[in-house]
Amino acid sequence: MAFHDLTPDQSAPPNCKQLFCLGSKFIPTPPKTTGRQDLERSYERFDRDFRLKVNFAGDDLDLEPQDDTDHRSKLYVKSKWTPPDQITPSWVMTRVNRFFRKLHELFKRKDATSNMTPLQQELLDTLPSDPTFLFPEADKGLGPCAVKLSGSTH
Repeated sequence: MAFHDLTPDQSAPPNCKQLFCLGSKFIPTPPKTTGRQDLERSYERFDRDFRLKVNFAGDDLDLEPQDDTDHRSKLYVKSKWTPPDQITPSWVMTRVNRFFRKLHELFKRKDATSNMTPLQQELLDTLPSDPTFLFPEADKGLGPCAVKLSGSTH
């Protein structure tokens, strides 16, 4: 992918071509892999969703309006209700806990191998702090370009 320096004096930061030629869909690897503590929010959501599915499984609710007088609200507010342990079947709790234990064994936080060179990483760290340049996508899929912001607006 090509990089275009559209600044008046070709003053884009040196070596930024190496970074922007990776493309706009490039995703840098995080410094650490996903660890157990990163999964806590996912655990809670999975547990709640699974309990709700089990709790309402088999309910034959007729959600279609019977006539024109039955109007459903278009306003939706997500409920925070979770089925309590007392009404959740014990096999659900056992399976969910076993699943979480096995999943917990698989995720160990480690240093990740970067998919960028040290030069590219340094440039990625410094560019957001430089307010004089913009790096938009060029028209017609020509790749990223560098544009210098002027001090005055016309």
